[in-house]
Amino acid sequence: MITLILSLVGFALGDNLTFKKYSCEECKANSGMLCLNPTSHLKSTCCDPSEAVTDENDPCFKGPKNLYCSDQSTPSDAFWDFSCAASSEKCPESTRMVKINLDKIGTEQKRKIKWFDYIPLTDDAWHCKYFVSTAAMNDDTITDFSTVGYTRLATLTQNYNHTVWLMVQPKGKFAEDTSAKWYNVSYGEVFYVPAEYQILISTNPDRVISDNGTSEWSEFLMQAEWVQEPNQDLTKLSYVFTITRPASAGGELTDDYAAKKGLEK
Repeated sequence: MITLILSLVGFALGDNLTFKKYSCEECKANSGMLCLNPTSHLKSTCCDPSEAVTDENDPCFKGPKNLYCSDQSTPSDAFWDFSCAASSEKCPESTRMVKINLDKIGTEQKRKIKWFDYIPLTDDAWHCKYFVSTAAMNDDTITDFSTVGYTRLATLTQNYNHTVWLMVQPKGKFAEDTSAKWYNVSYGEVFYVPAEYQILISTNPDRVISDNGTSEWSEFLMQAEWVQEPNQDLTKLSYVFTITRPASAGGELTDDYAAKKGLEK
């Protein structure tokens, strides 16, 4: 009997260890739960979703301190991509570079990554990522967000045409279908996002635009600015999208994305 119990315990532990050895892609393929490390965007852990984890310091504990976890219930590949660890060789390593906080209306920050090497079509995904927020999102004393403005977010890619994911969600939420929006951003598109919402960006320069399948360089550029109101002239353009805050707390975000992209029936 004791031998049987020990064998079962050993099997369970072995299974947990197997999950933790999985890569991002293997974790998803094996129905695991993938959690981005809360203190380093360069690390992530694949977890056994059936394991009950109670230690808040465990990398597989999903909670306020360890928010960015994806599993089989995750509504989009955008969130899975964000949960994957960023490449330490190809992506910015500094937390200061990837976590952008706009401290007041009128504040603007820009980021750029340029890769001076060949990127074959078969290269591994790099999962470079950014976290964008404003002081309004981090101010728990604000109860009326109608006057806090918007984050204007624009991205450009050069010499690659693969994924740029943009996710919008309330503070303290991740991959929850009813409270989040996600977009596969095309070249030059601009988004106005209510300033109290967090913006997450993940990009994979693993597809290039060239005849022979490789490019000598590629580039990702991003600009984030906290503005009082969307520019009404810009919002008339087909590539500029406005995400509208809910009329009441707990409501769903709405946008003009599908209508402008011709996705609505």
